[in-house]
Order: sequence, then structure tokens, then C-alpha cells
Amino acid sequence: MASSTMLIFCLLFSLSLSLATTENTLINQQCHHSETPLACRRCIESDPESESVSRPVDVAAILLKCLAAHSSNLAVNMTGLARLANNTEAQPIFEACSRQFDDMGQRLSTAGACLKRGDYDGANHGVARAVGSQATCLGLARGRVGEMPTQMYDMRMNDALSEAFLRIVDRL
Repeated sequence: MASSTMLIFCLLFSLSLSLATTENTLINQQCHHSETPLACRRCIESDPESESVSRPVDVAAILLKCLAAHSSNLAVNMTGLARLANNTEAQPIFEACSRQFDDMGQRLSTAGACLKRGDYDGANHGVARAVGSQATCLGLARGRVGEMPTQMYDMRMNDALSEAFLRIVDRL
């Protein structure tokens, strides 16, 4: 009796390890093709739903959630910077950037809807347009406002995650 219980336990344990390895393999395969595989994997593995990814489109959906979170943080941070700006030129730039990141969030939401219905070209287009909102902000801020290390990190992360998303969706 004890040996059959032990056998069942071993089988269940090895099955759970096999499923976890399969999930990690899918994540690694999808992120491997991006320019920043580590950022891609960290984003995906930070999401509780990553444990149940079974298709590349699931990986892309999680990347969209990370992008949306970063753009939301950037919108809030830019609003805060606008309030704290003691430079009359910087305040309207930060306000415009906040609007650009709000717009980015809306475009990412549209891209997510496209992804869900299998419109991969629409999803790619939505993400590309969303990244354009970020580029608009960078163009406005370049040379006119001081250092923004936290915001620049989030913008670089958006670039990395959007690139990973586009590559994954291109292969669907």
C-alpha cells in the first residue's frame, strides 16, 4: 500500500514538474526571439497567469498587460512631475506627456481587443501606434526638461516589451 501511494506521489510530482517545464519552455521560446529576452521573461513570469500559458498568444497578452501597467505608471508620474515643475516650460511638457501615456494605454487596450479576436495585424498596429505616443513625449521633453531616470527606465522597458510583443505576434 505504501509503495503504491509513493508511486502515485512520484507520478504527480513529475507531472507537475513537466507542466512547469513546458510553460517555461514556451516562455523561453517566445522571449528568445526578442532583443531583450530577460525583460520579456521577467514581465511574463511576474504575472500570475504565466503559470497557465499554453500558447504564444497567451505570452503576447501578458506582455500587453505589462506595457499597459508601465504606460499607466508613466501617465501618473508625468502628472506628478507637472505639479512639481518649477519651470514654466517643463509643466506643459509633462502635462502633454501624461496625455500621451493615457493615449498609449487606450491604444494598448485596443490592441488587446484585436489580439483576443485573432486580428494580429490590428494588434501589432495598435502597439506600434502606442509606442508612437511615447516617442511623441520623448520628442517634446528632449532638451527641455531635466533628468527623468525613473520615467526613462519605464520608457526603455516599454520599448523592450513592445518589441518582444511585435516579434511574437509576427510569428502567430
